[in-house]
Amino acid sequence: MTVRILVADDSRASQPSIITQLPRSLHFDVTEAVSGQETITLLNTAEFELLLLNLSRSPADNFRVVEAMTHALCKPRIVMCYTGAYPEQPHHLSVETITFIHTPLDRRKIATMLSELGFL
Repeated sequence: MTVRILVADDSRASQPSIITQLPRSLHFDVTEAVSGQETITLLNTAEFELLLLNLSRSPADNFRVVEAMTHALCKPRIVMCYTGAYPEQPHHLSVETITFIHTPLDRRKIATMLSELGFL
């Protein structure tokens, strides 16, 4: 099975590192987005099983994307990357479907997370 992954990352420097940390045992097809708006557009035009969300330049965009997903055609599992303190989330959003993962990412951390989500 090929897992379709959308990597939403507004830092071009970290996109390749996230993708290269994906386990080789996982068959995946990756699409990249560089902004919240591009992510929302892709979620309305394509199918993904997993969204890796790391919009660190504008952290509010992470939750704007999550909020927009309530109306999106595609509803993948969400993994939100964060640095520093655990992200504060808006009270009006239901975030039980979000998995939070602390950066920096490495192969072991990503493999564990993917296994817990049922992708490995």
